[in-house]
Amino acid sequence: MVMQTKSSAQGYFQLSYDRASYACDNLNRSVYVYNYTRQWLTDKMDYFGHSQGFMMSYGYLRESLGFEIGLIQHFETHKAWGLEPDSGRNGYRRIEYYNYGYYIAFPVRFVHEEKIDFLFWPSFKMTKNSINLTYADNQEFDNASSETVVNQGSPGIDLGLAVRYFPLKWLGFEVRPNLGFNFRHADVSPVQIYLQGAWSSAYFYDSFMRKGITFSLIFANRKSY
Repeated sequence: MVMQTKSSAQGYFQLSYDRASYACDNLNRSVYVYNYTRQWLTDKMDYFGHSQGFMMSYGYLRESLGFEIGLIQHFETHKAWGLEPDSGRNGYRRIEYYNYGYYIAFPVRFVHEEKIDFLFWPSFKMTKNSINLTYADNQEFDNASSETVVNQGSPGIDLGLAVRYFPLKWLGFEVRPNLGFNFRHADVSPVQIYLQGAWSSAYFYDSFMRKGITFSLIFANRKSY
């Protein structure tokens, strides 16, 4: 009789690429006002709400419960340019959105086969939403003036369902659809204030709630027991 052994992913190192859509209606309201009040723009600015990013993590998974800690960085950048009627030269504007920080996850494995694992993936995160405004008179953005107008931290949670496949004992792949929530909404009103050059007492908050899918490469110490 040939006895089959199952394997358990012990320590692992993970590199991930993530695509996400997120809620930022008030940030896009500022983009709309910027485009509307500058009819001379040759290239109007696109709306935000679709970011990409990278994650790097180390984890340990034993039987059904694990622990993982990692770093996150998401970003999205849009540009606009046009011939300014006042100066008579081209002006270039760039808005950059970053979400970066760290997370601690406690993956729960509920299906475990020789080469395939299914996991529920809850994590607790501490990230910052950062928005930079940059202006220049050339498309290379040389000698540009730049301002970080939003830089606000918030704790939150991410929830995901992961499928891991290990074609080799030490190498695996993961696909993880996920949802992310922040406990604190970010005030994005400074974006409109800086773009329009006029002070306002209004506050505009965005949740930056996200829906994403993560693709990962896993280097694992997958042992038999």
